[in-house]
This record gives sequence, C-alpha cells and structure tokens, in this order.
Amino acid sequence: MHTYSKIGLAALMLAGLSQSGAFAAFLNYSDLTLAPESYNNGSYSSGYFESNDFIYSYAGGESGGYNWWAGMAYSNITDNTTPGYANQYSAITGGGLNSDAQTVAGENYVIAYQDVYNGINPSVDLNPESGLDIQIDGIYLTNTTYAYLAIKDGNDGLEYPVAKKFGGESGDDKDFFYVTITGYDKDYNETGKYDFYLADYRFDDNSLDYVVDTWTYIDFKEAGFTMGTTSFTLEFTTSDVGEWGANTPFYAALGGMNVSAIPEPSTYAAIFGAMSLGFALIRRKNSKK
Repeated sequence: MHTYSKIGLAALMLAGLSQSGAFAAFLNYSDLTLAPESYNNGSYSSGYFESNDFIYSYAGGESGGYNWWAGMAYSNITDNTTPGYANQYSAITGGGLNSDAQTVAGENYVIAYQDVYNGINPSVDLNPESGLDIQIDGIYLTNTTYAYLAIKDGNDGLEYPVAKKFGGESGDDKDFFYVTITGYDKDYNETGKYDFYLADYRFDDNSLDYVVDTWTYIDFKEAGFTMGTTSFTLEFTTSDVGEWGANTPFYAALGGMNVSAIPEPSTYAAIFGAMSLGFALIRRKNSKK
C-alpha cells in the first residue's frame, strides 16, 4: 500500500463518520441589503447588525458638533483609489467575496474600525438565540483603501499627512501593521490569539516587504485556536506612532468566514477510534512485509 493510500484510508474513514452530521459553510454578506456604492454604519448610533446569525456591533454618536462611529459597518463601495477618511468605508480589493469566495466588485463586505479613544474594539459574536451549535473556522481579511494608501504611499488624505510611508525614504525602516484576532467560545473563554500582519516591512530584503491587498484567509486551527470559537475581537498595532497616538488608520475589511458544526464528544471518540483502527491495520500490514 502506497503512503498516499494510507493517508487516504484515514481520510475516508473520517469522512464516513462525518457524513451523517457534518456541516460546513462559507458565509459572506450577500444577505445584507445595500444600494450600490453605499454603506451602513448604524447612522452614528449604537447597536448591531446581524448577518447569517452572527452579530456585528457598532457604536456612534455626536461629539463637539461632529458625528462619530466605531466597531463594524458594512459596505459595497468599489473606490479603491481615493485616499483619506472620506473613503474610510472602502476595501482595497474594490469588492467583497461571492459565494465561491471570489472577489467581485459590488459584493458586500464589512469594515472594522477600532476607536482607541473611546475604547471600542470591533467584535463578531454568534447570536446566542440562534440555537446553532457551530464554530468559526477562519475569516477573510484585507486592508481598507484608507489604511492601504496611508501605509503604501504615506497618503492619508490630509493636506499635511501625518501617516508615514512604510519603510521610510530609504525603504529600510522596520515598519509593521497588524491586527490581533482573539477568539472566544460560547462561555467567553479564550480559544486563541493570533497576530495577522496587514503590512510587514521588517525584512532585511526590502523586496519581501508587503501590504495586503487581497482577501486573505486566516485558518483558526492553523493559527492555534482550540475548537469551539463562536466570537472574536480585533485589535490593531502599528509601528507608526506619534505624539497623539497611532498614525496608521486602525481599519480592516472582513470578507466572510468559514463555519462548521462543533463535534459532539461522542464524535471525537468515534474519530479517535477510527483513526486508531486505521493506523493499527497499517502497522499490521507493514509488519508482514
């Protein structure tokens, strides 16, 4: 028996066990209604919107004659060339993900913004009233146009920009911008924490420096998360910090997530038993050679 056949046997056994009760799906934001080239930020109020039984919280209000918002908004804006705060609801991809996880202009996506001043971090939670026993397996992230152009070109849309062009004039500055994803289970126990670099200029070889400009999948299992993640928060960190705090806009765009059923304890036992049996058969066959 060839090696690939041995691996295939274990995979087939696992698949056979899971066929009756397995569930896995990719969730995008096509269930949210928006006019073309528009966004919804909660109209500068506090609350949440819901997509596919997951809750996306936001906050907002009026202060000093200005409206403000933070947390989560959803958008389908395709303008990925205009810099600055006025274009804060745009993903650098120019579109969200369709049902096949392919980028399509005009598809909905979510904008996440961390408001450090008001202590508001973007968060996503499975609605506890949904009755669903599912977990988040991973999420798709990319940069917003606002953050991307501030990092890539030092262009934050201001007459006198405060954002730094990453790498500096020489290109040798070890700049970075990342988002920390923290997962939680249904009882709000932490399931994992992972730093995803939206821009990384720390390489000795400057040709390796990058700013994320495509939808990128973060697999929670590969990132070290334990089973049962039903919610997560986002928190940003940048090397570009001035007297008044971070100069890099604390934004990211979320294109969707993969979810699956949380296996019951009996399923774990069955899977372990099947794998043990499979490997025992393999060892027995090898010992006869």
